Amino acid sequence: MGLEVWVRSLIRNAGNPRLLVVTTSKGIALIRERGQKADRQGAGLRRQQLGNPHVWLDPENAKVMMRHITEAFIQTDSGHAKVYRNNQ
Repeated sequence: MGLEVWVRSLIRNAGNPRLLVVTTSKGIALIRERGQKADRQGAGLRRQQLGNPHVWLDPENAKVMMRHITEAFIQTDSGHAKVYRNNQ
């Protein structure tokens, strides 16, 4: 989504080569607000064009994000894959 530009430096500075980064925004859409109009004032324009970045507030987006997190758990702890999938 391009909203987490600050995360790259956190990941790099963590210094943990085993760190697993889960991008939960894959396959989800920003929430469009009713009556959304372009604000011609710089950052306001960008914000209005992108929509509401609080993507987890949409139940369908939350389901997709949960699946990404579940798959990350399974990737790191495959022995409990069934438990993770049952808890989705």
